[in-house]
Amino acid sequence: MAGETNITITGNLAEDPKPFVSVQGVAISNLVVLSTPQHFDKQQQKFVDGVTNRFEVQGFRDLAQHANLSLKKGMRVTVTGRIETQTWVDTATGGNRSKQVITAEDIAISLRFGTAAFQKSAPAQQNAHPAAQVAQQSQPQAPAQPVNQMQQAPQQQVAQPQMQQAPQPQMQQAPQPQMQQAPQQVAQPQVPQGQNPTPQPGELDF
Repeated sequence: MAGETNITITGNLAEDPKPFVSVQGVAISNLVVLSTPQHFDKQQQKFVDGVTNRFEVQGFRDLAQHANLSLKKGMRVTVTGRIETQTWVDTATGGNRSKQVITAEDIAISLRFGTAAFQKSAPAQQNAHPAAQVAQQSQPQAPAQPVNQMQQAPQQQVAQPQMQQAPQPQMQQAPQPQMQQAPQQVAQPQVPQGQNPTPQPGELDF
């Protein structure tokens, strides 16, 4: 866009990326890149380091997530972006403060002193994970039949004590008629039937 100040820097990371999430839920990665220029000294006949520059870099969304997972302290990176000025009010002093931050459009790992393995993030693989989770959630629903069998088993156990209680009243009623008939047989020999045929001394005299 017109009026923007684009910049490209190359340097080493002073610290590991610091991940943040904005209030709107946007992923942010804060980086600190130290860039030290070199120049050739004719008197020493070698390259010497100049003044080290410190740059604060911010990445957003997918770039921030990839930077948080891929970058570490000491790595040499190249950042392309635009310079923006951020302003805020210092809560301690109440004064206005500002700083310049590079909003990164792209971040690359330098291959000058080492190698790197690139792995592209595929959205199709992310869609496959929810499908696998749904399949795993549907499998545990099958063992519902053993629950019904466990519920039917106690019904058979409840029916067994009813069969044991049925013969109990029959055993109590059987001795009741025997106890009533026993005194009737004992009362029969008490009738004075044997006294009539027995002769008495007074009756023979008449």
